Amino acid sequence: MTAALGELYSTYQTFLDENVDPRIKHYPLVGSPVPIITIVILYNYFINNWGPAFMKDRPPFQLRRPMIIYNAVQVVVNAWIVYMAVTKIWMNEKFSWVCQGANYLEDELELTVVRLAYFYYLTKIVDLTDTVFMVLRKKNRQISFLHKYHHMGMCLGGWIGTAFVGGGSQIVLFGTLNCIVHTIMYGYYLLVILHPQYTVLSFKRRITELQLIQFTIIFFHGVSVLFIPNCTFPKWVLIIIVPQDVFMFVLFWDFYAKTYLKPQPKTPAKKVD
Repeated sequence: MTAALGELYSTYQTFLDENVDPRIKHYPLVGSPVPIITIVILYNYFINNWGPAFMKDRPPFQLRRPMIIYNAVQVVVNAWIVYMAVTKIWMNEKFSWVCQGANYLEDELELTVVRLAYFYYLTKIVDLTDTVFMVLRKKNRQISFLHKYHHMGMCLGGWIGTAFVGGGSQIVLFGTLNCIVHTIMYGYYLLVILHPQYTVLSFKRRITELQLIQFTIIFFHGVSVLFIPNCTFPKWVLIIIVPQDVFMFVLFWDFYAKTYLKPQPKTPAKKVD
């Protein structure tokens, strides 16, 4: 039994050594899936067990200042990633908007792609703070299946894309669009915290519509690889990305339809004596 486990571990380690991007495998949270899986498990346990138990007999925390700092940092970081992606990658004449294969080259463009992908992956881990704030503020009704699945899936998907894919236009487009949406979304959250009078349901609706547009563009851009001769972007990545993208679109559309399209029950008029 010990020998079998040892052989299994050796096979696992060999797989990582041979397939994890050698340019960044030494970066924190990249060389092995164990750290990110541990983070996701602890996150899930906190929001379902530790957090609610801790808050059970406590009043909700306000957390206004931490949330201001958090949202401001998110706006700056996501906007920076968008700026770098557009100016250093998309506007680079060596990069194809249609289909750029993934590789392990050491030139300036490819190193920029993979390092930016790493920073994007880190933002997906930081995004888990959203749910921590909800638990501490006793906003548990906001922690839906969509919310939890989206955050955990992005962490795991971020690791796969960073560790194995090595860049490529499909990955870059996905990250760029996602950071555009997050820049707008966190900017709105920051504005509402600073000026609650600007809370507008219609703006939240537009953010959800942006997310739906994002998933649609990613779907067609991903599927287009199948119809482009000699495109070297790895097809196995599409097997993961495309179905996941469709599933996320369905979940977000379900939320959108229930929240903004379903007729809201009318409040009965108060009886006047």
